Amino acid sequence: MADMNGGDFDVIVVGAGLAGLTAADWLIQRWPSSPARRILIIEGQDRVGGRVMTEERADGVDLGAAYVGTQQNYTQLYMKRFGIGTINSNLPRHGWHVFQYAEKNEEPYYFAKKSFAPRPSALAVAPGPDHELPRPGALALAAGPDYKRITETIAELEFMIASVRCHVETPWNGPFRELDAMSVEDWIQARIPEHALYARELFRVGVRSALSVEPRELSMLYLLYYCATAGGFVNLMAVGGGADSFRVKGGASKLARCLEEAIRDSSRPDGVSCVLRQMQRVVRIEQPSSTTDKATVEASSENSKVRFTARHVIVAMSPPLSANIQYQPSLPEQRVGLAENMTMGATIKAFAVYSKPWWKQRSPKNHVGGYSGYTLSARGPISWTMDNSWEDNTEKEVHCLMAFIVGDQARRLSGSDPDDRKSAILKHLVELFGGAEEAKEYQAYYERVWPTDPWSRGCPAAVFGPGKFIKYGPALREPCGRIHWAGSEAATDWVGGYMNGAIQSGIRAADAVMAEIAREEAPPKG
Repeated sequence: MADMNGGDFDVIVVGAGLAGLTAADWLIQRWPSSPARRILIIEGQDRVGGRVMTEERADGVDLGAAYVGTQQNYTQLYMKRFGIGTINSNLPRHGWHVFQYAEKNEEPYYFAKKSFAPRPSALAVAPGPDHELPRPGALALAAGPDYKRITETIAELEFMIASVRCHVETPWNGPFRELDAMSVEDWIQARIPEHALYARELFRVGVRSALSVEPRELSMLYLLYYCATAGGFVNLMAVGGGADSFRVKGGASKLARCLEEAIRDSSRPDGVSCVLRQMQRVVRIEQPSSTTDKATVEASSENSKVRFTARHVIVAMSPPLSANIQYQPSLPEQRVGLAENMTMGATIKAFAVYSKPWWKQRSPKNHVGGYSGYTLSARGPISWTMDNSWEDNTEKEVHCLMAFIVGDQARRLSGSDPDDRKSAILKHLVELFGGAEEAKEYQAYYERVWPTDPWSRGCPAAVFGPGKFIKYGPALREPCGRIHWAGSEAATDWVGGYMNGAIQSGIRAADAVMAEIAREEAPPKG
């Protein structure tokens, strides 16, 4: 394998996901044209986007990040800049939603969106006028069994989240520190009595669906922080008016591609220029012992090793993946522990395309009217489904159901034979929709098994288990010498897996680098 000198740069960005692309773009847009600056992005894959990935054969199928919330301002700003349109999330005002209990002897609970007031949300906090829920919706069924218990629990959660939000930059120094040692599952069992089965299972499904880990794997303090960055528990779980309000028209990868094109088009050889090198994996970052020397970044491809130098490096990837890089000297103990002690969410996204929306034409047993396509299951393997239909470029509607398999079920099915996995998912769709064999009569089927993807090892993001957040959380954004960190886990605005968080983290890292270089170049005082 040949060793090569790849050149000298002001900044090297490791990773061309949304965080890395945004960091490079922000540097190009914000740095003055003089003196000349050189930026390099190194990406191991043959595509940009990271955990943003649209199916090439169907632009309405986002295999990775897909949704944009009404309060996700960073994402919306970039979409507006590139003239990217939106598709409203399909949570119809008519049709039956389904909640499936974990135990097979429990009958499914059906709830009708048409009886709710506008602006859906995942878990309503209080009844509105005429006994309607002002923000019903997506995960939620708060009008069903255990209604009082659910609303009381949500009110308690929202109070704690509001307190944590006041310390969103340093939640490990804020209130409720003692809850870091408690798992979300422990908290559910302590707060919700065993006889309130629906309430318990609803919260488990909600947490599992949002973060793609089991409640036992998640620090309760980290859940409060996660919700605080999203504006609250209800806001996080919401479809309309919350986290999943709409999708990107043409697929979420369009945003990554537009950023890539903007970086190429904005580069100025005599000003700020940027180079993107793909199919090269960064294997080593060496920091100098002298404060005046530069860092060395070593990247490996199939036939060669290339060494680059830079004043600063932005590592834009999840903490567990950043541990695949060798650092010399070793990173501080807290940063090493961070990478070793965060758990990647486990997600399989599956899509079935049909010739017609058969679920709208089929009624649940003893009910009038069709299904909405929205289901929740505490049993699995599917955790939740949603109508993912869209209009193609000929304005023809494509009828599609999306299924999320997460947590333990995703890990279990990740190692299965692809045909066996598809059969298990379709079998569960049949069951969720009251024995509808039409679920098996698909025209096209797409899936992404994120736990087996070597470039991500999971999706949507890495999270903290019990007892880990206070100990290792402070290392999320803390620079290590000339190395700065980006990625949705390092955000404070829609953290962990949201495109908005990835974009914000890239901007923060770029600002920090520009400030450091300005300090280094400042004339000596006196």
